[in-house]
Amino acid sequence: MRRFNEFLQGEYHLYEPKDDPIEALSALHRIIINGYQKYCRKKNNSDWTISSKRAAAIFFLRLIEESGIFDMSFDARDTTAALLHVKNNDQWNNIRLFLIYLHDAGSVSEDYANLIPYAKNKVPYPTVYTIEEIKKIEAVIDRNTLTGKRDYAMILLDTRLGMRAGDIVNLKIADFDFKHNKICLNLNKGGNLQEFVLLPVIKDSINDYLEASGNSGAEYIFESINSPKRKVTTGILRHRLDYYFVKAGIDIKNKKHGPHSIRSSMTSSMVNDGVSYETVRKILGHKDRDAVKHYAALDIETLRKCAIEVKNPSGSFLEFLGGDDKNENMQ
Repeated sequence: MRRFNEFLQGEYHLYEPKDDPIEALSALHRIIINGYQKYCRKKNNSDWTISSKRAAAIFFLRLIEESGIFDMSFDARDTTAALLHVKNNDQWNNIRLFLIYLHDAGSVSEDYANLIPYAKNKVPYPTVYTIEEIKKIEAVIDRNTLTGKRDYAMILLDTRLGMRAGDIVNLKIADFDFKHNKICLNLNKGGNLQEFVLLPVIKDSINDYLEASGNSGAEYIFESINSPKRKVTTGILRHRLDYYFVKAGIDIKNKKHGPHSIRSSMTSSMVNDGVSYETVRKILGHKDRDAVKHYAALDIETLRKCAIEVKNPSGSFLEFLGGDDKNENMQ
């Protein structure tokens, strides 16, 4: 009620953005960071990738400045001392790329990227749910309310098309071609132009939500229910999906249960149905040809077909096992 009164009186406040950490760097280091950001954008990195690389580069230079160096005169010893504060592989990888850039751009005389050890991330098995469980989640959504209409449309984009959460919340009215039943958008991860089929059930759910919300003139499809109106975030999508997992009675103990687990479930289902990895990769919008191969570990039936028949032991191997040909023939 307090928020509603503030809205009516025009006194509601938006969250103030946090200070950009680059402001704490020296003037020269700020120039270096801005140049690196332009370089990443020229390489067609996605906004998310650029943000991650920029944050890692700023973190590294802040560590360098803590040792009293505010220009580009740091050496291998200074670099090693700074790297001791890096705790995860992703940050190591991003700092390595930054150091390579510094050397290639002539900002430093030595390639200090060689000081960073390579650590291969373990690829976990994806969490998957059955088709029956996915249908239960869709069924428990109350489509008589505005919140339910919005949630149903968002979740269908995940369960039926395998869209990433970031792409769902960033969907705009302009991305929809209702006449030709298509959705065309630049993917949030990778920046590729991707075309999705606007399935009838999704088209109906979108129209139902837009009609009920009156958002047909807004830039983004999905907005917050309460005022002030804002674009839905991935956090809201995860929260709503978590709510429906519980409401549907799905067992989520020790299992991931966010939007990506739904995407993984759809991928696993396609692989198990015999859809080629290349086709699955294109549907999901992956650039890397190996991106979906870890789903093969879950494709048990196809793996069975690849298994080689085990022959009965004979000769010296049979003797080693403690049997003989005579006993084998009697079995």
